Amino acid sequence: MKNESNSFLEPKTLIAVVLVVVIWIGWQKYLENKYPEHTQRAASPTQEVKSTGNPEEKREESKGETLSKTAETQKIHPQEVEEVFDFESKNIRFQLSSKGMGFKSIVLQSYKDRKHEPVHIGGKEQEDRPYLPLETRIGSLAGDLFFKVDRLSQNKFEGKALVEGVSLVKTIEVFPETYSFEVMLEVRGLQANGVVSTYIVEEVAHPSGGGSFLAPSFDHFDSYISYRGTHSRVVFKPEEATSEEYPQAELFSLGSQYFALGVVNRSETIPNAKLTSHQGKNFVIGSLDYPILDGKDSNKIQFVAFAGPKSVSLLKRVDEHLPAIVDFGWFDYIAMPMLSLLRWFFSIFGNYGMAIILLTLVVRVLVLPFAVMSFKSMKAMQKIQPEMKVIREKYKNDPQTMNREVMVLMKENKANPMSSCLPMFLQFPVFIALYRVLGSSIELYQTPFMLWITDLSLKDPYYVLPVLMGITMFIQQKITPTQMDPAQQKVMLILPIFMTVIMASLPSGLTLYIFVSTLFGIFQQMFFMREKSAEIKTIDVKVKA
Repeated sequence: MKNESNSFLEPKTLIAVVLVVVIWIGWQKYLENKYPEHTQRAASPTQEVKSTGNPEEKREESKGETLSKTAETQKIHPQEVEEVFDFESKNIRFQLSSKGMGFKSIVLQSYKDRKHEPVHIGGKEQEDRPYLPLETRIGSLAGDLFFKVDRLSQNKFEGKALVEGVSLVKTIEVFPETYSFEVMLEVRGLQANGVVSTYIVEEVAHPSGGGSFLAPSFDHFDSYISYRGTHSRVVFKPEEATSEEYPQAELFSLGSQYFALGVVNRSETIPNAKLTSHQGKNFVIGSLDYPILDGKDSNKIQFVAFAGPKSVSLLKRVDEHLPAIVDFGWFDYIAMPMLSLLRWFFSIFGNYGMAIILLTLVVRVLVLPFAVMSFKSMKAMQKIQPEMKVIREKYKNDPQTMNREVMVLMKENKANPMSSCLPMFLQFPVFIALYRVLGSSIELYQTPFMLWITDLSLKDPYYVLPVLMGITMFIQQKITPTQMDPAQQKVMLILPIFMTVIMASLPSGLTLYIFVSTLFGIFQQMFFMREKSAEIKTIDVKVKA
């Protein structure tokens, strides 16, 4: 009987060993790829996480380190891997990161952008974005600051961090119905003159600079900063870099035409603000730097943040100072009551197009007495034209006497050429204020009127309203009394064409206002024309032979 070899070098045994080793290595690689967080902690439970994330660099840095030093670095970054907490409600959805307890993503559930995609506040997550919205950092320490975050309730989060002897406790309470967050940060152990920073980051989703005089654009991206009893508003352009500093800032916001991310200070310590944008980058960075006060073991920083639509009524619910971030221009004292009236009409009829029509009628009725006075003055001026021609001919070599006699003639007949401009002068601030209201109010954003007008904040897609507006302006010109000669009247016919071109690119809500206002003016003029002409008083003037 032949003896069997039991040697370890027997081929079958070697093949079995090799297969076991290969399977083991493959299994380990599979686990590393599927569960990288778990395998990193198991391999090095006290390893410090650097922003580079390169294991070879970490091993080089760890050479020669003692166990006590390793334990110390563990305290600097108590949480090696970023944790993310999801939050979702009817109005808002976001991800809260343990990195500075900043927000990786803030999505407004009830709004869509012009591309019909969800509206992101703070921009979508990008690799080149250096900070997260509302992220906290310590100015004297480089690198990210990680918190150990606990979810105290559905709407409340608390994070703790210990960094080189500095203890931080950050609490965030969410109020989803107002798109707001109350933030409290307690700092202990940070020496005087130290700085704790909170960052505001926003993506330039609708860059400015795309409009022109004949085709103005409402799309813009700006910042609003209230500081030292004054304020500043900066409109950003991607092709231009920005670097500004504002001492003692109480309110700081970054936003687009209809949405904003803002912070209102509510702590005793008043931060200094910085605003930075880089040429070619599509995001803007703002920072609120809170200085640490002398002689205090504990410094408390408190602020309320807002990330949502620029609704004046909503902003007032969060903080009385927040409505200032909505840009209504110079005539904001007129714009605010007009917006309130517009909202009141909407509450009755449930349609902002009807609300604009009723607001137009209210404005026209308010200036009606001045329109009547203007019409009577224009009719009087028209009637005394023959008499004025006689006076000018008689005193053509004596301008002083001619002007005196003309003034007497106009006074006797209650004719004032300037009174015809009064209704237009009174309506001009209203028009500008409404222009800002219709271009900046979230109430009209993606709000339909009827038929083809599906968004009052955008231009008429078929240009029906601008054309109708131009036609009504032409008719009003033809039936309005004038003292202009035929050549001047032909030149004025360009005005309806010019206005049609301008309004073709502006919000249809504003075009609707002008169309209804002009239509009202035509009916008003037709009513005036029915009145009998008053008897014109003249002075005795003899034509020079």
